[in-house]
Amino acid sequence: MTEEIIQEDCWNHIGVWGQETPRCEKLTEAVHCRNCSVFSSASQKMLNRELPQNYQDDWAEVYSNEKQIKETEKMSVLVFRLGDEWLALQTKLINEVAEMAPIHRVPHQNSHLIRGLVNIRGELKICISIGSILCLERSKKQKEQTPKETYEKTSYDRMIVVSQNENDFVFPVSEVIGIHRFSQTDVQNVPTTVSKSKATYTSGIIHWDSKNIACLDHELLFYFLNRSFS
Repeated sequence: MTEEIIQEDCWNHIGVWGQETPRCEKLTEAVHCRNCSVFSSASQKMLNRELPQNYQDDWAEVYSNEKQIKETEKMSVLVFRLGDEWLALQTKLINEVAEMAPIHRVPHQNSHLIRGLVNIRGELKICISIGSILCLERSKKQKEQTPKETYEKTSYDRMIVVSQNENDFVFPVSEVIGIHRFSQTDVQNVPTTVSKSKATYTSGIIHWDSKNIACLDHELLFYFLNRSFS
């Protein structure tokens, strides 16, 4: 054993982290190198040593560089079609996607927002028209239908049950395509060509499967609904 080894890093050679023999005599009393005065002294010297050359310049360059935007947590939305428009709503608000069911009109109710009541698993829930909120026109196919055909369901029609703060609403849609996950960097601004009402309730546009999908602002949407039924 040499004095040089003891002063540099004896713990890595003849100490608890080393494999050389004979073992350090100080281990008999200290048990572990962390309890040894040699190890403590070396730690103090390391902490009090002078800064390496260019240390400050290197760190100054690191902090001056533009911060890299980290990949944000992905969001999950349910994508559906309403007429000719593709829309999306966060999946955390979706209680159920149900088969199309008869909508029972409420007597003396003339609001364009309320379509009536619908039975979902034995519970009557308010059925609303998202299209009336967004001021969406009927699809080209619907415009060509007769009044009787308009109320006939198709194989794609579904009802979406949404909930927030124990308030449940149901709205019919033309088609449900499924769940899509995306990051915040995928969201684009709402084009100026989008109608004013739709733009108001749209937080951004995502592009998926050759479709431009409007992500609905659920907070604003539920605020409007809760105020309408209060």
